Parts: sequence; structure tokens; C-alpha cells
Amino acid sequence: MSRATEFPGDLSPFRTGFLKVELFIAGAWKDVTADLGDDGVSIVRGREDAGGQPGPSRMTLRLRSVLGKYSPRNPASPFFGLIGRNTPVRVSTQPTAGGPVFYRFWGEVTQWPQSWTKKGEPSVTVNLECSGVLRRLVQGATPLRSVLYRAITTIGTDLVAYWPLEDGADSSTLAAAVGGRPITPTGTPSLAAYSGFQASQPIPTLQDGRLVARVPRYTPAATPVAQVRWIGYIPAATAAGTVLLRAKCSGTLNYVELQYEGSGTGSFFINGIRDDGTSAGSASGWLGNSGGKKQRVSLEMTQSGANISVTLSRYEVGADAGVTVTGSFATATLGVITELDFNPTSAAVGDVAIGHVSVERAITSLFTVSAQQLAGWRGERAHDRISRLATENGIVATPEVLTATDVTPVGAQGVDDLVALMREAADADGGILYEPRSSDDLAYRSLESMYSQAPTATIPYTDNLLLPFEPVDDDQATRNVVTATRAGGTSSTWTETTGPLGTAAVGVYDDEQTLSLSTDAQCAPQASWRAHMGTHDEARWPSIGVNLAHPTFLGNTGLRDAVLALDLGDLLRVTQLPAWLPPQSVEAIVQGYEETITPHAWKVEYRCTPARPLRVGKWGTAGDRYSGDGTTVAAPGITTTSQTTFTVTPPAGVAWTSADGSYGVLINGELMTVTDVTGSVFTVIRAVNGVSKTHLTGSAVVLADPVFYGLGERQP
Repeated sequence: MSRATEFPGDLSPFRTGFLKVELFIAGAWKDVTADLGDDGVSIVRGREDAGGQPGPSRMTLRLRSVLGKYSPRNPASPFFGLIGRNTPVRVSTQPTAGGPVFYRFWGEVTQWPQSWTKKGEPSVTVNLECSGVLRRLVQGATPLRSVLYRAITTIGTDLVAYWPLEDGADSSTLAAAVGGRPITPTGTPSLAAYSGFQASQPIPTLQDGRLVARVPRYTPAATPVAQVRWIGYIPAATAAGTVLLRAKCSGTLNYVELQYEGSGTGSFFINGIRDDGTSAGSASGWLGNSGGKKQRVSLEMTQSGANISVTLSRYEVGADAGVTVTGSFATATLGVITELDFNPTSAAVGDVAIGHVSVERAITSLFTVSAQQLAGWRGERAHDRISRLATENGIVATPEVLTATDVTPVGAQGVDDLVALMREAADADGGILYEPRSSDDLAYRSLESMYSQAPTATIPYTDNLLLPFEPVDDDQATRNVVTATRAGGTSSTWTETTGPLGTAAVGVYDDEQTLSLSTDAQCAPQASWRAHMGTHDEARWPSIGVNLAHPTFLGNTGLRDAVLALDLGDLLRVTQLPAWLPPQSVEAIVQGYEETITPHAWKVEYRCTPARPLRVGKWGTAGDRYSGDGTTVAAPGITTTSQTTFTVTPPAGVAWTSADGSYGVLINGELMTVTDVTGSVFTVIRAVNGVSKTHLTGSAVVLADPVFYGLGERQP
């Protein structure tokens, strides 16, 4: 490294107050910068390749550990018992005294390897290896249970017993998740046979089987109440009079029987039987046709003087309201629920499905498990899915969203580990799930928050200021035939035939993506958007590097601070490019970076992707112009370098105008400003970028800075 790219001694990043390394010890942040080794700090964040979501951030640094100061197992260390695996660590910089603080890393120490030389004790060091919270979350991650399981098990202390009935097809018993004993099925029910509830793992169909759930003893409220709930599917052809459930009680009410009325009504009939065998009364009514419907059902009973009030409610998947009938059992006491007997007569009921059976000693709204939960959270926006999952699991995931309605609605939440479910939502939306630098949490950057954004940093090109800084023209990201498939649903294929990277020009580059989408109608826009991203004709700038020791940054603290503010998803712009590069500025989205801070240098190498395909237009916004492909220079061409008027041939149905002011077009690399359009005749200012040439008939005419339809606005 030449001295020209090193910090002067008085400006070294290791000077007092500039760089701070802290460990969280005994409930407070401890500054350990004085023990930092001269090889400094190395940080890796964000995506390390073009595909997938970012992995855990990583940081390495070396601390001098004389007398084993930073040895977690050294009893002579002042930090013995206070440091070890997953000790929080953070790194920050304050380049200007009293100026802004820039956090560079926040995570946990995962390894404390020690080393020393022949000098022995004076040379002992600890080489810390640190990671962001994602490392811990993905290691040995247990899949989250189904949406309904998670919803019901969090009801609280009034939940007496709960049987999910999500057990595998070869199970001999059906486990209770809360209270109760396992159910031992009799007959031949088909376990894990019905998968129609997206909020649940497959549940059993009864066939001729019988499921008897014995409820543990519990103390009722002062005024006895009981609530039994389950999800179910009843085929429309189920016979009238089929007894679906017999709920036994400990009072003088022996049991309550629920029958399916069938006969085209698809409703229910409730009958109460006293312990002497006499009828305590019945209740029936129109609950909507439940035959062939996926639904959640609630049987609720409350002691009311000498009688028992009874309510039966149900609501269907996708509904925003339920239906209820009420009745009364005369001269009977409730006591508590002691047993639930599904298909008590062992009738051949076919594909009647039962699952998520719960008993509660309080009456609550049927919508305590919301309609959204019953639908498996299908239709939830990607950022809401990520935030909710984080909250449910005791972490924080902060979304960066501009317009919530522009964020992709995702499909039903399946069974997978936490990070996989979050990444599934991020992939559907095209956003970035990552670890922020200023907290030990997660953050989500939605796709729409990256549309048409202003640059976070604008760097004017100077020789040796940006290293590396090399364009790459390759086919790494080319995709011109894209199939988008909704998980569990249909698919749509978009083929980009025209343009420089269309199939007619470069052949077929195909790709297929299976995504968590709410509806089949989202497949076509997804395929179109991904083909748009894969056929944008621009050189890639995979790495853009800066050394903040360069005099340009030392003399311009505003530019330095803008570079330090760059984070994942931000726009980095490089202007004033040399003559041998393309005429426009470099517009790059930061996908990740590697950063090294030493006593003499501070280097950041950004991994980038093109930003121009994210220039999404907004109706009525000045400067936002859309143009399709296909406009060319008409005969006889542009025959001189000074010619300022020429005729174009647009595609059928396309008209150019200058009514909203002037704008730039590119023809064979020459940037021109269009000042007037009359019919198909352009009046232009030539050679705006210093390139001046003649142009043949048929040369393509394209907007210099076009905008595009966003993901949500694309039509099949």
C-alpha cells in the first residue's frame, strides 16, 4: 500500500475516540478498544452472491489478552464468568469529534480462540469470531408448529386441554399438547389424511373410527361454564342424523350430543341428556350450510340458575363473521367437561375431518383465533409476516416500507423454521432480510422501498479513488424466460423475446421460482418482473471499493459520512466517469460489503447490482417517463454529427411527445436532449455526453432514463 492511501498518523482510525469496540459485560457496555490488535477489524455483511437472502454478518478482531484477561475459562481474569459464547459485541466509529456515530457491527461473540508465540504470556491474544443474530437463529432451528397450534397454545390459563390431531399417518396415539391424555383411536380412522386447512398440518378423517378424548380434572368457575372448539370438514353427502360429537359432563347433564342434520340443510342439532336418561332440551337453527365447508365450530355452555344456556357457533375459512344459534337445557347442572367422544357410534362417516380440539373453562369470542389465523395468515403482507413472526418468537424485525399496500401479499404460513419462514416472505416480495448495524435484531427492506430512491452517497470518479471499480458484461443475471409458481397453486411463464437480452438476441436463459403468494393472479406479474430484472441491458459493477484514507474523503467529511451511511438496499451513485466508460452515471444497489479498519486504512468494498431496473414510475411525477422498445431512426438516418432534427419510426400505437418538457434519449451511445417533437420528427441537442457520431436507419432510440412498471402494477 502506498503512503498516499494511508491515514496520516494524527488521523488514524485507532486514534482515541475514533473507533470503539465494546463487549457487553455484567449488564453494561465495556470499551475494550485499548486492547485491539493492529490487524484491526474485519466485517462482512449482506449478500455474498447474487442469489438468496443475506446470511449472518461476520466480524473478526484480535484482542491482546495479557494474563488471560479475555480467556472465558481463566479464573484469574477480571471477566471470569462474565464473558463467553454469545457475549454481545458492537463496533462503532465517530470520525469527527462530537459528530455522528456510525455503528459498523452489532452481534455476538461465537468463538474465543487463544494463541501465543514463543514469548509466552506477553504475546497471548484472543481472536474473536463474531456473528449477527441470524447465526444463532439458524443453527439447530426447530420448525415452528402450525398457525393453529401456535394460536391455541397461547390462549392462557383457561385452556384446560388441547389435542392438535396433527400426528403422523402411522401414529398409534394422538398426543395432547395441553392437559389430557393421548387419544387412542378405535376403528380405522385415516390419520393425517385431510390437508384442506392451510393453518394446520394434515388432520384425521374419521371413516368408521372413533376418537375419545378424556379431559383432565379441573376446577370450574364460580358460575360453571364450558367451551369446546374444533376445526372440521363435513362432506356435503354426510348422512342426516350423524352424531358427530358427544360431550360428557360431570353434573346432572350427562352429555350433549351434536348431530349433523344433512338433508340439504347442512346444519346442526344439539340435544342434552340428563343423567337419568331424560332429555334436557335441544337447540337447532340455521347456521348456514356447513356441508362441504372448512370451518371452526364452538359449543359453549353456561350455568344459568337451574338451567344451562347453550350456544353453537361456526365460521368458515375466509369469512369475516360467524353464525350462531342458542338454546337452553332445563333443570340440569353442568359441572365440568370430562370427555369428548367424536363419532361415538362408530358410524361409517367417510371423510369427516376433525382437528385442533380444545376445552376451555371460560367463554370467549370464536374469533380469538382470527379469520386470518384460520386461513393460515394467507394474504398477509410480507413485511407484516416478518414482523409478526419475530414478535411471536421474542425478537425484533423492523420493516422499512414506504407504501404498505405495495408490499407483496404472501401465501399461507407453512411449517418451517423461523428464519426460513421470514426468508420465504422476503423472497416473494423481492426484499432483503438482514441484520442492522445498530442493534442485535433483524430488519426487512421491502422491494418497494428500493424503487426510484435518491442516492445515499454520490461519489465523483477520480483515478484510484474507487478500487476495485470494474464493469462486467456477462450473463450471470440474464433470465429471459421466467416461470413463477405459487406454492400449492398455479404457475405463469413470461418470455421476453425482444430487446438486447431477449430470446431472439441471446437465446433462452430460463428460470423457475416457487414463491409464497396469496393468489394465483400474482404469478404473472411475478414472472414479468423477474424477466424484467433479468433482461436489463447494463454492465454489472459487482464490486465498488473505497478507501476512506484517500485525500478525497479526508477533505470532504460530508462525502465520507454519506459513504458510511450506505447500507443494504441503498443506492450508490458514481458520477463523472472517464471517457472509456458508458456515458451515464453508475447506479448501484448495495447488496452487501466487506469492511476492514486498521491503523492505516479503512476500506469498504461494496457488492452491488444495477439499480436502474428499479426505477419505477409514479403517475404524475415530473421526469417519470415510460417508453416501450421498438422505436428506431427513420430513413435516411442521422447523416451528420451536427444534424439536430431527424425522423423516428415508432411501433404501432406509440406516440412520442415533448408536452411535458425536454428529456434525454440514447442512440448508439450518444446522449441527446429532445427539446421538441412534431409528429415523428425530433428536435434535439446533440452530444450531451461528448459522444458525437452518425446513425444509420434502423438504429434504436431509447429513453436515457426510463421508468418501469413495479411488481404490483404489472399485468398478465
